Amino acid sequence: LNLFKIVDKVCSLFREAAKEKNIELKNGVNQMELILADEDQVELIMRNLIHNAIKFTSSKGTIEVASIAANDFIEISIKDTGIGMDQQKINHLFIPSSSTSRGTLGEKGTGLGLLLCKEMVENNGGKIWVTSKEGEGTYFKVLLRKA
Repeated sequence: LNLFKIVDKVCSLFREAAKEKNIELKNGVNQMELILADEDQVELIMRNLIHNAIKFTSSKGTIEVASIAANDFIEISIKDTGIGMDQQKINHLFIPSSSTSRGTLGEKGTGLGLLLCKEMVENNGGKIWVTSKEGEGTYFKVLLRKA
């Protein structure tokens, strides 16, 4: 699969939402990057991560999706300049819970999408992890097999 085309398609779905919040949405994925994965699942992973980035990024923020080859894998990063998270929240991201969180405009989030992302990434032989700092944004990384 051509990763750039998938990310470009997903970014086009969210351009209007990003524009409404005055957020710059960038596709910095290498146009020649090919991955070995299920297309529907990769698209759903990207939709969820980009949607979350928009939800938790304030006006005049930036979201950038990028990629880099790492041995037999492609490392995809989704970096935002949003509200970020503390370590306690990071530690509970991929654990089912009944708690909710609110985006910068009060958008509701349950975390179920991230659980699905983790499952789909692992179904495709990859890994997902996150680093974040409150007030400085969040950096999700997804590792998928290179074609």
